[in-house]
Amino acid sequence: MRTLLIIAVLLAASAGGANAQTPAREAELRAAIASFRTALNSGDSVAFFRLLAPDLEVFAPGAHPIRGTAARESFRPLFTAMKTEISPFTSEEITLAGDIAIQRHTFTLSTTPRSGGPTTSSMGSGLHIWKRSPEGRWQIVKDIWTNPPAR
Repeated sequence: MRTLLIIAVLLAASAGGANAQTPAREAELRAAIASFRTALNSGDSVAFFRLLAPDLEVFAPGAHPIRGTAARESFRPLFTAMKTEISPFTSEEITLAGDIAIQRHTFTLSTTPRSGGPTTSSMGSGLHIWKRSPEGRWQIVKDIWTNPPAR
């Protein structure tokens, strides 16, 4: 419920018109989104985890929400147990309101066990809610996604 309230406030705030900082903030955000994908695809866990807020909350399909260290650590196997590749996001929409942004996207994620075995791919849609830190770094504070069944 709190997440829905945050989204509603952000959407209302974004309807009030753009300010002079919006193009620069959007460029910073898009750079962070590109860094997220690059870090994941290159196996750079340090860069990847730097993009996750300490209080990150993850809403994965079929699971209870997790927050903080447990949420961050839920991504560790993408670097330790698997070789991971995420395709460029498609159907992307960005809503920016000051130091908060919502990124809606679709994705394809492929993982291959480092110990060998077949590659598994999944497709889905997601929302990343980003927050700009006082130091000026964009970090994901909410990661929400779906993995609909294949058609």
